[in-house]
Amino acid sequence: MRHRMWLFGICLVGLMVVTGCGSTQVAQLSTSLGLTAFENMGDLNQRDVHVALFVDQKLRDLNLTGEYKFTKFEFPAGEAFTVKLVKALSYNFRRITLLKARSTPLDPAPDATLEVEVQDAHLSFEINPKWATVDTQSFARLVVRAELKQRDGRVVWVGVARAQGEGGGQSRGVLLETDAARQIALGVERAIDSTIADLVKQIVQSPGMQQALSEWEKRRKS
Repeated sequence: MRHRMWLFGICLVGLMVVTGCGSTQVAQLSTSLGLTAFENMGDLNQRDVHVALFVDQKLRDLNLTGEYKFTKFEFPAGEAFTVKLVKALSYNFRRITLLKARSTPLDPAPDATLEVEVQDAHLSFEINPKWATVDTQSFARLVVRAELKQRDGRVVWVGVARAQGEGGGQSRGVLLETDAARQIALGVERAIDSTIADLVKQIVQSPGMQQALSEWEKRRKS
């Protein structure tokens, strides 16, 4: 009987910690690309190309949120997406310049400019206290639209990349808010990685990119 009461007490403590009074937990998302992103991007061949990147401010500031009891969880997905995208592009193109505004002048002018904006983003999660454990599950979805243009304005490629990610974990006894945030964040990070992998793969393998690469190579030789 005493053993059962002890287990019951653990569950209550775990639940109480997660549902602290009116707190906000901001999770720091990883800015490193995961193994799945590299696997899904396929061949990594750094081409002698200069690409300027403009990430729309709405996407840069994207903040996925959710609440459980009295705790609000925030995930700065836009910042992580932007950093990861720069890294993914740098594996495929020799030079990447992140623009603060579409009209930012560059000298010399880049071979192409990639503009990315968010179309849809969603986060849901569950925290389930059980007898002696607390289970966490999360689901995130991200949809972005991108357009790649040559310096003369000709469109090289335009398309939509979308992906979803799932995360979660299980804690025995007490589940701290920081641990809950980290477990939920796994779904967000996987959605970001998969969306970026889809985006980069579409660009690199597109007929428009293959034609543009040929044009840029001839221009450099002339």
